[in-house]
Amino acid sequence: MDAKRKNELRILKMIESTPPPVLIDMPDGDEDKPVFQRLESASLISGTWGRGEGADCFMDAALTGSGRVLLRELEQEEIESTSIGFLKKSRFAIYKWIGAVLGGVIIGWVTRSFFK
Repeated sequence: MDAKRKNELRILKMIESTPPPVLIDMPDGDEDKPVFQRLESASLISGTWGRGEGADCFMDAALTGSGRVLLRELEQEEIESTSIGFLKKSRFAIYKWIGAVLGGVIIGWVTRSFFK
């Protein structure tokens, strides 16, 4: 997962977990402001931009339906990027491989015993 997607995941989680009304201050030069703008322009979050004392703020932030879908996808992607997530995702392929190896060993053992 790249840094852009991690920032989106972090912001979507923050908006989802904060009870309303959500007010997020962003001082000038804050690296989160372009991420908020990108999410808002893609209609993944909704809210109102305002200006406080030397800082922009995003008021009444809320996830839209498509924002919730993206949040679930990013959470799943984050889980799958770990070694445990990879094993869970590909466990059936691993089981097939182990079964094939064991089947080969058993067939070899039976064949060896039969032709002695």
